[in-house]
Amino acid sequence: MPEGPEIRRAADSLEAAIKGEPLTGAWFAFPQLQHYQSQLVRPASDAH
Repeated sequence: MPEGPEIRRAADSLEAAIKGEPLTGAWFAFPQLQHYQSQLVRPASDAH
């Protein structure tokens, strides 16, 4: 199981790749989180 430093490096790499880009899609592992999708994801037509 990854520990703190490994998670931090992965998070930093991900941020560098997508920072400033709109979130146009998301997958939620737990159904109870689905209701957050409308708050987090912008339709692709609104992205730029």
